[in-house]
Amino acid sequence: MKNTQLRFGRKNIDDPCLINEIRVIGKRSIGLPAKHVIPPHFLHDFQFIFVERGSLDVWIDGRVHEVNAQQCLLVRPYEIMRYVNNTLPAGSHYFIQLNTNTFDVDKHSRAFHKPCFKELISSIKRSHTKVFSMPQRCLQLLEQLIIEHAEQDSYSAESANSCANNLFIILLRSIELTSAKSDSSRIGHASNKQNLMWFDKVVEYIEKHLYSSINIDDLSHCVDMSANQLRIKLKDLIGRSPQQLINHKRIEQAKLMLCNESKSITNIAFSMGFSSSQYFSLFFKKYTSMTPFEYKQATKIMKLSEHEDIVSESAAAKKLDAFFKN
Repeated sequence: MKNTQLRFGRKNIDDPCLINEIRVIGKRSIGLPAKHVIPPHFLHDFQFIFVERGSLDVWIDGRVHEVNAQQCLLVRPYEIMRYVNNTLPAGSHYFIQLNTNTFDVDKHSRAFHKPCFKELISSIKRSHTKVFSMPQRCLQLLEQLIIEHAEQDSYSAESANSCANNLFIILLRSIELTSAKSDSSRIGHASNKQNLMWFDKVVEYIEKHLYSSINIDDLSHCVDMSANQLRIKLKDLIGRSPQQLINHKRIEQAKLMLCNESKSITNIAFSMGFSSSQYFSLFFKKYTSMTPFEYKQATKIMKLSEHEDIVSESAAAKKLDAFFKN
């Protein structure tokens, strides 16, 4: 079987994507293992990789994740990923990059028409899920989306948007179900949307005060809880204390700042509220398995702009495209 790729999205040579909420959508079918085609890279967006046939071993920020058929991998912005042994194995998979900015979801999501899209992004931010199962219906919708893009007629845009809306709902349910199962002994009834509104308020407060010292009492006050109540509820829901959640959010933002060559690691550490660059490095490595210096060096090699391909620099993008054209 010939190695093939169909993709629609933001590259100049791509046909445009029909769905506002999706930056890039595509499908790869690999007959023979493809070595050294996709180098280590990171994205500015959330990405889902759906495995239809075969399996993928993907290295993300120092950890290997095995994704089998009928499973989906969620990759978050600025997570450095590569395929184990730099090889795309035989099989087929779909990929989707969501059209949203991780650090300013509300601003962007108002422009979108699917009510479940903002809910999906909120659920992704709450969840630690990386790999989860997907129903057969998910693959059917993905295939229909590719067909509507490839064989466009006057009804394709409406059909594609309908498929995307259904797909987002399936993803939302799958992520919530996986999270609920993994924490079933601790969460209890907390997966109810109404019961999670307090968590969204906590995250909103942290992101609003990310560059200043966050007092745990002030944080708990914003959701009308005591500090101890907040600590217990966060531990039950996400397995983190309030301070650990704050540190995690700061490191997410630090990844974005490390992509800016003009900012030193020391300046980033202090701006993110860490008392020293050594303390910052310790926490950064704990969450990413890389030091800030290692991450910064890596981004120099695989720097992306909003308008470049999903694979590092334009030269690497051309290499990938050429591979699938041969």
